[in-house]
Amino acid sequence: MNYYQELTIIPSADVSPFFVWSKCFTQVHLALVQQAKAIYGENATRGDIGVSFPEYRCEQNDGKPFTRLGTKLRVFATTKSELEQLNLDKWCERLLDYIHIKRIAEVGDKAIGHVLVKRFRQQKNYEKRANKAVSSTLTASVRILPYRIGKWRLRHPFSTGV
Repeated sequence: MNYYQELTIIPSADVSPFFVWSKCFTQVHLALVQQAKAIYGENATRGDIGVSFPEYRCEQNDGKPFTRLGTKLRVFATTKSELEQLNLDKWCERLLDYIHIKRIAEVGDKAIGHVLVKRFRQQKNYEKRANKAVSSTLTASVRILPYRIGKWRLRHPFSTGV
């Protein structure tokens, strides 16, 4: 990750920074998905762009952990052309009253590496969802079953004749 572009929330008295973050994240996500599809095809599940929150803080508030993302988002890429192709200015143009987008800059030699964070799902969650799907399908089948048994065998549970 040699290049980055920084987005900063502009403080505003009438709009919550959480609202602005929500809209900004949506637009950045759409841009990332669009670029991944353009590079890796329609069924893309990965991309080569990373993000960071340089003002992220974890603090204690009344003995409980409290985290803040801060007001900055940095989008990293290996080449400058990847960030130019991402074109965050276009994707976030309707938010320009609330965010400031800096020019693409080089990371420089101060960065010594990066961290890769991935989502991990335990197998149990898949098993629970599969069991739940099967049980709800069986429950629906049991509800329909009495309509099919009777004096006339109906082809469809909601029809009125043979």
